[in-house]
Amino acid sequence: MALKIHYRCLCCGKKLSDPLSMEVGLGPICRMTIKNKKDVEPELFGGSNFVFYHLEGVLCIVDLDTGGKSVTNDMENILARLQNENGIDLYAQPIMYRDSLKIWDGVQVHPVGKRTFYTSFFSLNERDENAAIAKVKAMQEVAA
Repeated sequence: MALKIHYRCLCCGKKLSDPLSMEVGLGPICRMTIKNKKDVEPELFGGSNFVFYHLEGVLCIVDLDTGGKSVTNDMENILARLQNENGIDLYAQPIMYRDSLKIWDGVQVHPVGKRTFYTSFFSLNERDENAAIAKVKAMQEVAA
């Protein structure tokens, strides 16, 4: 089966030049805009199926894409579970995740209270895990 290439973003219509964006049909800004919209639908099929691990000082979360809610739409619940059940300090390391399209993006955790927070996403736009780790670590250094 031939890979479909999109020359314009399916969301905003702007010209695409990045190979990954052309494959997915969305530019990184539109992908992040879509991801950062909060999901208000009820959880009909339960939470997300995911795995997590630490690699080179980065918390990595992978959407197993087995149905139910996506990791993107369940990120705050996932991070709360990791914090409460596994004792993970969400502010101690960069966080990235691989979505159901198998693209790595970053997660920013914004504190609201002592143990409450909200999340936003930023584009890493990488399929390669090592390249994504390098980008998320570089972004954390710039922000520090």
